[in-house]
Amino acid sequence: MNAPAPAPAPPRAAKHGIGFWIAVVAGSAIAGYGVAGFLDRYPDLSHRISLARWIVGVDLTHDLVLAPTVVVIGLIVRRIVPARALAPVQFAMMASGVVLLIAWRPLRASAAYHHNPTAQPLNYATATLTVIAVIWAIAATWFLLRRGRR
Repeated sequence: MNAPAPAPAPPRAAKHGIGFWIAVVAGSAIAGYGVAGFLDRYPDLSHRISLARWIVGVDLTHDLVLAPTVVVIGLIVRRIVPARALAPVQFAMMASGVVLLIAWRPLRASAAYHHNPTAQPLNYATATLTVIAVIWAIAATWFLLRRGRR
């Protein structure tokens, strides 16, 4: 006779270390300070509703547009790029994306004032392209060094 199969073990509860709880307390305190400061500075309801709309809009844009786009691009890159070059290309793409996110407002000149030429005095298109070129040069060097070792 066969013995009955043992029952599956119940899933273990996640155990968080002290570092996790320190981060939760510190993060909650920082978030609370920010919310209290916002509520103190903007007591009228219109600013609060505007902030709530912005937060919901940014969250939906991230979840419905940005994240799926990054996943699809990542899957395409994984199929196209050889395995030896994948890590450098992924690094360069991620770093370029971060640079473009940071440079978005200066590239649009949305902070420039026409009567104040010192508000955005630089050529942000050239600076952004230079940083992205450096990132891709680092990735190319990384790939060539990896290839040379093999």
